[in-house]
Parts: sequence; C-alpha cells; structure tokens
Amino acid sequence: MITLHGLRSSWRSSFIGAAVVLAAMPNAAHAIPAWARKYNMNCTGCHYPVPPVLNADGLAFKWAGYRMPDQIGKNEEVTKIGDYFAARGVFQYAYTKTSGEPADNNSLTVPSASIFAAGALGKWFGGFLELEASPDGIGTAAQASGTWGSEDSYGGVRIVQGHLISEGAVAGLDRAIGPLTPLAFDGPVTTAVPFGFGDHNGIDFAWVFSKKDRLAIGYSSSMAPVLGGSTLGSGDIFISNQFIWDVHGGGLSIVGYYGSATGLDSINLDQRSHFYRVGATANHYFGTFEANGGYVYGKDMDLPTGNLFSTSTITGQSYWLGAGYTFPSTYLTFYGRWEVVDPDKTESDLSTTRWVFGGVAPLMTPQNIRLGLEYFNDQLKMSGAPSRQGIYLELQVAY
Repeated sequence: MITLHGLRSSWRSSFIGAAVVLAAMPNAAHAIPAWARKYNMNCTGCHYPVPPVLNADGLAFKWAGYRMPDQIGKNEEVTKIGDYFAARGVFQYAYTKTSGEPADNNSLTVPSASIFAAGALGKWFGGFLELEASPDGIGTAAQASGTWGSEDSYGGVRIVQGHLISEGAVAGLDRAIGPLTPLAFDGPVTTAVPFGFGDHNGIDFAWVFSKKDRLAIGYSSSMAPVLGGSTLGSGDIFISNQFIWDVHGGGLSIVGYYGSATGLDSINLDQRSHFYRVGATANHYFGTFEANGGYVYGKDMDLPTGNLFSTSTITGQSYWLGAGYTFPSTYLTFYGRWEVVDPDKTESDLSTTRWVFGGVAPLMTPQNIRLGLEYFNDQLKMSGAPSRQGIYLELQVAY
C-alpha cells in the first residue's frame, strides 16, 4: 500500500498545479449597461464602488428577477431592445512568472467578448443569457427565474447554468473587484475533491425578507472540476443566507454545500466519496474605506484508500482578509488581499499564501469603460517550492 508520506510530493505537485492554473484565471465581470439605459441612471445606482460589485439596490434588483422590487407583480413589457441587450469586450495584458523559470505568460489578448440579453418579462418572470467568446470557444451562462410576493418580502425560483452559487447564492465578496477571485471561492480547499464554488448548474428556491435578507436552498446537478479531471457530482444540495447591513452592499453571507464525487482515484473510478464545504464572507464600509474577509472549511469523506489515499478523510481550509479605499469624486479604488489555502490540515507544508494588490478606475459616464491593474504573488510553504507572481492590466468596454 502506498502511504500518505510517500505521496506527499505528488499531492504537493497537484495542488501547486491547481494554484498555477487558478492564478491565470481572471474573473469575469457581469455589469449590464442596458439597465442603466432602461432606468436612466448611472451604473453607481446598482454598483459600489465600481462594477461588478453590487450595492444594496443592485442586490435587491438581482434577487427580484432583474426588476425593481416595487415592480414585482407589475407587467414588464419589452418596448426597447436596447433596454435588454448589451455587449462587453475585455482587453488584457498578462504577465505571469514562476521564480527561476521563464515567463509562462507575456501576452496581450482579448480573453472574452460577450453579448448579454437580460431583464424582467411580464409580471413574474425574468431571465439572463450571456454568450461569451473566448480562446477556448463559445461559452454560455443562463438563468430563468420566477418571482412573487410584495416589495418588502418576496420569493423566487431560479434555474441556472453557470453561476448558481458564486455570483448567485452568495453575495458580496465572490464578485471580486479585480481579475482574480479569492482562492477560497474559485479553487479547491482540499487535496482530494477538486471542488470550487465558481461554476455550477442547478435550481434554487429563495425568500427575501425586508429586501435585505435572502435565504435559499438549492440543488446542483453537476460539479465543475477545477483540475480538469473527470470528477462529477450528482444530487448535491446547498443552503445559503445573505444579509445586507448597509446601502453600499456590505453584509454577511454564509453557504453550506454537501455533495458526492466519483473518479477521484484511477483504480477506484466507481467509488463514491462525499464532501461538504462551509463558507462565510463579510464586508463593511467605514465611509469610503472597506474591510472584508472570508473563510471556507472543507471535509472530504469516504475516500478510496489503498492507492492514492492512505486515509479516508481529509480536511482543508482557505481564508482571506482584505481592504479597499475609494475616492468619492472619481470612484478610483485601490484594494489589497492576503489569502491562505491549507488543503490538508495534517500536512501544513502544503499551504499557499497569496498577496493581491490592485486598482480600478471607472472612466466616462455611466462607467462604460473600466481600467484595472492587479498584481499577485503566491508563496508556497513547502521547502524549496518556487514563488509565483504576475500582473494583469485590463480594459473593459461595455455598452
């Protein structure tokens, strides 16, 4: 039998590979200028400090099925196509390098170009469709929703492809201000099950209390593998709660996820393992200064032992602390984060520390152009492991 000690190097390599992949995965922004046109308002009406981060009104608008909560139950007719359609292009220079090695990315690219169709339909329904062209092909994110109730208290059901949990069930810090999302939400927090909150399909049912507290329970039909393997989930369930405590969208969000996975071990492909993740994010604004943080705990169970795993249970965690400052007159925002991923609490030298620093400047009105610069540095605790760092310079143009 292969022991855990004998596999420490391969586990390290796998997790380092995951960190490398995730470091090169910019986060997409989902701001729809069509709604600014429809309601004759600036993007700051729903976003603070800059898109795609949502303020309290923006979250309420999203929770109500892409309509103002006071319009629930009122007929929404499509009178202007421009109120429902928008487009976005992203232009990016990326430089990433592992210490002691040549740069693995030094390029100017157009990582994505998207067309959006979204908004409220009729009295109760709403929808969202994004077609995104990227170097990997054409991708689709979609949502169909139904909403009922009153302005202050309403329920809803959503069928979602792509962003069921991250950017869907958990508010706030999963919508990163810069290209990189915190590792706790985009990446694996254990060395066994490569689960991330970023990309899921499924359905959820929710109720919103007093326009500031959303409680949801959902079913996820698939688990997107982070490491590119064959791991799939089936019959996964989750529960989440989002509570907003200020007009800028600051608040507390929690999520619990329970799922299953097969294909973790090439010799035991059919053995079904189980796992759960518990996460929380919180942020608060002190004037134009923001403090934020998040934590995700993961436990993998019923792992196939005897080949890759010497134990049937592995636990891991990931967390971050961050801060930002916004200049009121220009909405120019500077931010930073300190992140840690510890994928096996019994093997502490597998952990990774990440530092992120950046700035975002919205240009023009209503913020159709956005310029951002972000730097990251990854330090692995494992003795002799190389550090990794990179810079993203990004221009987004939306209309």
